[in-house]
Amino acid sequence: GGFDPGAVGSSGLTEKEVNLKIALEVQKILEKSFNNIIMTRETDRFISLRRRAEIANKNEADLFFSIHNNASTKNHSRGTETFIAPDKDGKSISLARNLQNELIKGINLANRGIKKDNLYVVKYTDMPAALVEVAFLSNAREEKLLSRNSFIKKAAEAIASGILKFIKEEP
Repeated sequence: GGFDPGAVGSSGLTEKEVNLKIALEVQKILEKSFNNIIMTRETDRFISLRRRAEIANKNEADLFFSIHNNASTKNHSRGTETFIAPDKDGKSISLARNLQNELIKGINLANRGIKKDNLYVVKYTDMPAALVEVAFLSNAREEKLLSRNSFIKKAAEAIASGILKFIKEEP
């Protein structure tokens, strides 16, 4: 957000604007079931990765998820993937599995699977954490999808469904 556009598609569509649209839709859906949703940003402003993790940890969040969209130098790269930190426990794996499964069902893109990486926000949060890469802005077909409000809504519904399924599974 803010000065950092993230990935930029060939049409000029920016990751920051797509991510925020999806996140705000997810917030609307989850607020129907929960009244304590903490957003790291609700406007187009820059929040460092460190600050995002600090916000989650300080508020002792029950779970953390981060919404992103991918880019590659290979314009044929496509699909959806979800990341967790290599040292996270089964709850992060369960969260990632629910998010990935619901996204694949909801938006019907290629399943790139669940991956482990030391991405800052999933590594330095104290609770189950996952980072979703919804689609590729560098892929013309997926960029076009990401520009559609109907697709944004489907992605948000899938993410919210994954969160709700994860919460129902946890004792």
